[in-house]
Formats: sequence, C-alpha cells, structure tokens
Amino acid sequence: MARAGEHGRGFAVVDEEVRRLTEQSKQATGQVESILVDIQFATIAAVQASDDGQAVVANGFAFAERAAAGIHSLSGTIRAASDTPAEIAASVQQQSAARTQMAAVMQEITARTASFLDGARQSQSAAEARNGRSRKLVALASRYRV
Repeated sequence: MARAGEHGRGFAVVDEEVRRLTEQSKQATGQVESILVDIQFATIAAVQASDDGQAVVANGFAFAERAAAGIHSLSGTIRAASDTPAEIAASVQQQSAARTQMAAVMQEITARTASFLDGARQSQSAAEARNGRSRKLVALASRYRV
C-alpha cells in the first residue's frame, strides 16, 4: 500500500509538470502566432513601400526626361532666336518659362525623392522589426528543442 501512495504522488508530480509544460507550450504557440502575424504585416508594408518607391523613382525619371526635353527645346530656341533682338527677347521669355518649369520639376523630383527615402526608411524599420521578431522566435524555439 505504501508503495502505491508513493507511485501516486510521483504520478501527480509528473502530471502537474506535464500540465505546466502544456500551458507553456500554449503560451509559446500564441506568441509564435503573434510574431508570425507581425512578420506578415511587416512584409506587406515592406512590399508596399518598395512598390511606392519604384513608382516614385519612375516618376522622377519621367520628370527628368521632360526636363531634358525642355532644355533641348530651349537650346534650339536660343539658336534660332539669335538672328534678331526681338527673337532674342522672345527667347529670353521662353527661357524664363522653361527655368520656372525646370524649377517646378526639380521641386517635384525633390519631393518624390524625399517620399522614396521615407519609404526606404519604413522598409528598413520593418525589416529591423522582422529581424527582432525572428530573434525572439528563434529564442523561443530554442527552448523547446528535443
């Protein structure tokens, strides 16, 4: 009889330990799920930021091409207008308009570049967050190695 009592107590201790480990496993599983959701959202944000950045760069190239075309057009206008003072005055006005347009294009390029940099910073931040979560996940996983 005394032996059955000792075995029963031993079984109760093992049973309690199994329950405790089961609870820890549930909590760890919940944490892993949360981390995976965070990683998924961060990945989606990084992809979106990358797409936005590509669009900004493409728009910047389009603006630069228009600026080059404006400069090229302005150069031809200056050559053609050198024959008479009236043509030169008209050319100066066109040049002024082109400079204004170039300034506007450069401001737009600057704004889009800043937007691209913000997107790149967000991508970096999201990647750093993913790395942190990955480290946590590895740390949690290392606790349960068999």
